Amino acid sequence: MDWTPLLDEISGRLSGGTVPEGVQTEEQFERQFVQPIVEDCVASKHHLATHPWTKPEMTKPYTAEHQKKIRIWRECKAWANVTTWGMRHTLDMFIRDETSKECIAVEMKMCKVKTGKLPTGEFQRMIGQSVLFLAGENHKAVVSIFGVRGISEPPVDKKMTAFLRSVGIWPVVRRVP
Repeated sequence: MDWTPLLDEISGRLSGGTVPEGVQTEEQFERQFVQPIVEDCVASKHHLATHPWTKPEMTKPYTAEHQKKIRIWRECKAWANVTTWGMRHTLDMFIRDETSKECIAVEMKMCKVKTGKLPTGEFQRMIGQSVLFLAGENHKAVVSIFGVRGISEPPVDKKMTAFLRSVGIWPVVRRVP
């Protein structure tokens, strides 16, 4: 299956979309910005698994929709995880083609610039996690989005973006207001 059109759509919309004001945490970044864009791009074309966001303070019983998200997230562990060196790895979202059983993943990190320099360690961690998933037999590509608070606009590295795409990683670096 050719995932390129969907990968281009997701990464393009994440690159150009407006990150909501007031996003303070990685969970908020995922729930308020990334997840709605990915859900809209995927629509009903493929199977999408996202965090169910179960919180202790949520009132039980959960809604039918929330119970479905919990079930889908648990079921995706059978086909979406990658085990390396005895460790099990899971990314943030998975999109699966039900015919070919191939999937792509979405991984995100969000950091705050504290010393005026970009947080290279967290960026490298995100790319490293993406590489692990490309090594898995079912993962054909990963959209890796890195949100950064505390800078005006992150620089774009066209050469590195082209290289990462050539190995299956669609990187997006975004300013978070």
